[in-house]
Formats: sequence, structure tokens, C-alpha cells
Amino acid sequence: MFVELQLHRPLKGRSEDARMALHGMARRAKAEHGLRQVAVLEEQDGRLCLLSVWESRDAWSAARATREQIAKETDLSCIDPAASSVLLLAET
Repeated sequence: MFVELQLHRPLKGRSEDARMALHGMARRAKAEHGLRQVAVLEEQDGRLCLLSVWESRDAWSAARATREQIAKETDLSCIDPAASSVLLLAET
């Protein structure tokens, strides 16, 4: 199992826009081979998380071009880029 966790902070007043953008990314990614689960989660402090669980790092790597295309085509202007981070977690 391999997990990608994207953490984002919406710009002030843009929480719903950010939520919709991440849900759109999740919907588009669902067709990727090796993707077990994808979800948009919200922390109590308002940060949004895009969680994707993959069969393996290889499956995640094979979908790189698609993930990059989805991100390129998604309007993420509602998210503070300085407050975004990505965690890549491998099962041990």
C-alpha cells in the first residue's frame, strides 16, 4: 500500500471553492489503475486533505502523468500555495 496525502489551506472566503476543486480532482482520479481509495477530508482548523490510497508505489508512479494533467487543469487559485504540502507514505 502507498498513500499520498495532500494538505491544503483554502484562501480566506474560498473554502467551498477549494473543497469543490479537490472533489473534482478526486472524481477524475478514480479511474486510475491501482487506486484503491480517494477522498477529500477536512481538519477542524479548515485545512483540506486529498487522500489517495494506492496498491503500490509503482501504481502511483504509473499514474503520474494523469495526476499532473488533472492538477494542471484544475483551478487551484483558491488554495494558499505556501501552506500546501504533500506526504508520501509507504506501508512498512
